[in-house]
Amino acid sequence: MANIQEYGDEKLPCGDLTDRELIVVEGRADVVNLLRNGVNNVIAMNGTKLPEGVRELSKNKIVTLFVDGDRGGQLIIQNVTENARVQYIAIAPDGKEVEELAGKEILMNLRKRVPVEEYLSRNRISRRPFNEEPVKKEISENKAVNLSEENKLKLKKLSQDNEGSGKALFLNSDLDVTDEVSVRSLGNALRRNNEKPSIMIIDGTVTGSIIKSAEEVNCQVIAAKNFATTDTKIKLLSL
Repeated sequence: MANIQEYGDEKLPCGDLTDRELIVVEGRADVVNLLRNGVNNVIAMNGTKLPEGVRELSKNKIVTLFVDGDRGGQLIIQNVTENARVQYIAIAPDGKEVEELAGKEILMNLRKRVPVEEYLSRNRISRRPFNEEPVKKEISENKAVNLSEENKLKLKKLSQDNEGSGKALFLNSDLDVTDEVSVRSLGNALRRNNEKPSIMIIDGTVTGSIIKSAEEVNCQVIAAKNFATTDTKIKLLSL
């Protein structure tokens, strides 16, 4: 397995970028999986937002965008093709993530890549012209969460209902559930979700990596039964 490297000021996880062709994936775990299976010309976006480093690389390389086989993958395709030069689209099988594909699946799906215009036409997506200037989006901040006794009881009830599901619940500051995702794919889900959660209810132990992902999206409260670490400014609510 080739060593994982970092590219540019954004420290994007990558392999060997000297090849004329470049495979762009969503996260570090995707890069690790491709490197493990002998695909070295790969770089991660570190989320759904297109990094400037990938944008610049795309101007001089033949780019294949390789995404998960879910709704999030489709959204990434539309975002990236509007903001970078992409020649091909490769998609993991329905319901699968790039990071969990076996070697044969990786190669098969890369061989089945399609020209970007064919993909967009097939899916009836209008492609906006590639803009040389990055598109800036404003992110609104969530209002403060009120952890009254009544609200704590509501969170406890939601946690009990979620127990054994292997899911993470996303809530806004009004304690409305806005989404539920697999704990296993929590990091990717947080990066993709346009409405960042103010509160997360986790089924299982909250690990350091979960806390780090939550900090990146300014989550205010994490509720769970067990915490592997408490080293965070996020309010940890043991239920």
